[in-house]
Amino acid sequence: MANTTDRYRVDTSDPQIRTEERIRQLERQVADLQSARGLRRSTMSGGTIRVADDSGNEVARIGEEDWSGPGGISAVERIIWLSSASGGIKFLASAESGLVWPPSRSPWYPVLAPAGGTTYVDVTSGSFTSTHRTIYTQSADSVRARLTIGVDPATTGELRLESGGPHQTVVFPLPDGTLDDYQFDWWLGPDGVGVGMGVELSIDIQVRRTSGSGTIHVHQPPPLMITDNLMIRADVSGEAAPV
Repeated sequence: MANTTDRYRVDTSDPQIRTEERIRQLERQVADLQSARGLRRSTMSGGTIRVADDSGNEVARIGEEDWSGPGGISAVERIIWLSSASGGIKFLASAESGLVWPPSRSPWYPVLAPAGGTTYVDVTSGSFTSTHRTIYTQSADSVRARLTIGVDPATTGELRLESGGPHQTVVFPLPDGTLDDYQFDWWLGPDGVGVGMGVELSIDIQVRRTSGSGTIHVHQPPPLMITDNLMIRADVSGEAAPV
């Protein structure tokens, strides 16, 4: 028995109806193509494009919006944001602040030779002396340095970070007879110290002895973390604190 309908769901015995249905199908295809071309060239203002998976979970975001960081810090940022299936941030970049997450890292290397058989550099000078240095290209507006410093009994010192001569953090005191970890969160970006993205920077760890006749021991630090000031609450003066 011959089929009376085809994939156009029309009666094949009527050529005119069949032709009209084919024309309607072509018109729908043309309309879909025109819509796709329009979307590729479309623009949007005053908002953010959000992409969700089949379950409605947001997986991506691009546009301009208020970004709130730790400590109540907030700003309007132009961002590109991606998340994992569990909702954790996998990638976040800002036109204003650079690469927010994941942070870049830059290793330190000793400027002075480590003390024999150790991984730390010793300083006894009364002038600020560079012990370690890192060189990197600015990919975000802030950095975090974690340092371990030991000070002999009856000896005190001071610690700071220095970049290229004109830029230094605040000076942090090193009490006598201590072995502590310190953290510097330094805002170097255009709205902070004034260093723009893409600039090659060198940062030095510098210490000096301020009293006594002992030694200050600067241990090999973990890599410098480079991220955004909204994420780590960095300060223009690079306030340090024991951690």
